[in-house]
Amino acid sequence: MQSKTQVASDHVRGWILDAYPSGPGKIAVWIITENGERIKLADNFQPKIYVSAKQDEIERLVSRLCTAAYCPHGISRTSTRTPQMP
Repeated sequence: MQSKTQVASDHVRGWILDAYPSGPGKIAVWIITENGERIKLADNFQPKIYVSAKQDEIERLVSRLCTAAYCPHGISRTSTRTPQMP
């Protein structure tokens, strides 16, 4: 089984074998190429979640996230308007 590590920069064609956080703000993805080679790609990664709720519920969620062992940095609020259905 051949394996190598590289930084994500080239095109790779294959199947995703595994993906996991590899450090703060980092992600590792293992790919099995079409010819069976195993390649580990590494890159910066900042996960995002989008929440729709009442303002007090959003504030409670942010408060809970920031009191956990890991406080996500870069929490920001985006306001959008959902069109009303007729």
